[in-house]
Amino acid sequence: MEIIGHQKQQLFLRQMAQFHNLPHGFLFLGQEKLGKAKVALEFVKSINCANKNNQGQPCQNCSSCQSIERLMHPDLLIIRPKNKEIQIGQIRDLSRKLSLRPFQFFFKSAIIDDAHLMNADAQAALLKTLEEPSGNTVIILITGNPDMVSLAIRSRIQKIRFGRLGRSAIKDYLLSQGLAKEKVELITLISAGRPGVAIDLSASQDKLDREERLLSDLIKIISADSGLTYRFERAKSFSQQSKTSHQDNAILEEQQKEESDQSVQGRQLLEGWLIYLREFLLLKIGVGTSINLYPDVIKTLERCPFDKIIKIIQATQSALFLTTTTNTNSRLALEMIMLEM
Repeated sequence: MEIIGHQKQQLFLRQMAQFHNLPHGFLFLGQEKLGKAKVALEFVKSINCANKNNQGQPCQNCSSCQSIERLMHPDLLIIRPKNKEIQIGQIRDLSRKLSLRPFQFFFKSAIIDDAHLMNADAQAALLKTLEEPSGNTVIILITGNPDMVSLAIRSRIQKIRFGRLGRSAIKDYLLSQGLAKEKVELITLISAGRPGVAIDLSASQDKLDREERLLSDLIKIISADSGLTYRFERAKSFSQQSKTSHQDNAILEEQQKEESDQSVQGRQLLEGWLIYLREFLLLKIGVGTSINLYPDVIKTLERCPFDKIIKIIQATQSALFLTTTTNTNSRLALEMIMLEM
């Protein structure tokens, strides 16, 4: 498991462990695909590895490190949302397991991914666990929306902030992997400081091609020649609504999975648009970026006022928030943006 960047955060965590000053709870804050989960796993390794070096770095080779890497140890507990929500039953089960003595590790550790998706009852249950911690336990909450985590929880845990990496860090990593310079420029642009995205794109030409098509579609949609009818047709093609049926449980479950997949795809589309729109804004104010490698971008921006780009960005941010935190239909969210284009 390779971690790109975030050296300061890792050093801070290792120093806390070395001086035996570990709180029972952490809140890792930052956008998706920054590597927060990887840092969390590396930290769990460091507090449980018997062969770590003088700087607190885990050996990566012992049975403890290897079982954490594979997420296959009873002392490491991972909680993820089910159907866009972390429920009270998941947190109660977590609390019960944390109350038991460790099987092998020095610490029983829990990682709660997308912690902002805990419902109110789940947050109340977690708060009780944080107020009455059991022995050597460490709970790490990972979120990109900390305001959705109750203030009572946030006030009781150590906050670690993660930001986007500089483009040079992403470029250096990609070049070290032997990628062509032109491909490195494109992936660096699209990843926008998120190492997880850069790794995904470097491993899949299909994903990279899809991102380029996304840019091409966005340019066509915001061009002056694009009418509202065309834009709404594009919104329809981006997001196909599922029909609800109660004829059979298996059919219903499959439909729910399709709706969930479409929701994820909708969020990814909006996140991709935001990256490009911010690059458009930089280019508009005279800051050169690698997006000017695409001639169609220059032509489109010449006819697109600065204020219009700002409005589209604001509408896209609002739509992304709604699709992330509610059951808002992705097509409806896209149509809201189309009205601003």
